[in-house]
Amino acid sequence: MRWLAGLGSAALNRAKNIDPLQATMLVGPDALYAGIAAATAPGGFNPLVGLEEFAIGLGGTGLGWGTRKGIERFAGDRWKQLDPSWQNAIGFGTDALASVPVNMFAPRPALMSAIEAQTRQQQEQQQLLAEQQQFNNMEQLGSLAFAGGLLASPAFAPSPSLGMGLNTLV
Repeated sequence: MRWLAGLGSAALNRAKNIDPLQATMLVGPDALYAGIAAATAPGGFNPLVGLEEFAIGLGGTGLGWGTRKGIERFAGDRWKQLDPSWQNAIGFGTDALASVPVNMFAPRPALMSAIEAQTRQQQEQQQLLAEQQQFNNMEQLGSLAFAGGLLASPAFAPSPSLGMGLNTLV
């Protein structure tokens, strides 16, 4: 357990040395996508979906950043000889490549819950609409049956003296 605390403090010390612009470029897209995901979640705005996507994005970014640090350590002095633009390109490339599998395979329980709730709501609406349509159809059939009954009544029977027409009931 002590090694985990040591790992956390080492990560915090390294995070303190990050340039704010670099930190914004690393975390900014994750925050932007989280906001978009929360705003476009099924069923309306859902901050849990945004928080979930932000955590997944940070996980991918952290994995990418760790991969970059591993490449730096492996390359040793050759890394320091690289042009800073190449270092940044490799850094963003490892971030992107590490984020892909994290985003593909990360579980999303909040998003799945929102999708299931939206699906249930749509099914209930469709069922209510079908019941309402069935009621309207039955009402129309009843109206037709009533009208058919009236037309079949003796008041609408053909008159023997006038040919076709209405009988007058006196």
